[in-house]
Amino acid sequence: MNEKRGLALHWNILIALFLGVLAGYLSGDFTIAGTPLVSVYEFIGQLFLNALKMLIVPLIASSIALGVACCTVIVSRLQGEDLPALKANGKS
Repeated sequence: MNEKRGLALHWNILIALFLGVLAGYLSGDFTIAGTPLVSVYEFIGQLFLNALKMLIVPLIASSIALGVACCTVIVSRLQGEDLPALKANGKS
C-alpha cells in the first residue's frame, strides 16, 4: 500500500542539475528577439532569488517575535505572575 513510484529524490535532483547544465551549455548562442537566452535565464534566476529574500526576512522576524513572546509567557508563569493581558481576558 505504501509503494514508492519513480526515482528517489536524490536522483531527481541530479537529473535536474544535469539537464540545467546541458540547457545552459546548448543555449549559449541562441537569442530571443535579439536578447541572448542566457540573459533570460539570468533574469529569471534573479527574480527567483529576490522572491526568496522577500519571503525569508518576514519569516525570520516573525519567528523571533513569536519566540520572545512565548518565552515571556513562560518566564512570567514560572515566577508565579500572570501577564496583565492574560488577566484581562479572564485566563490564568
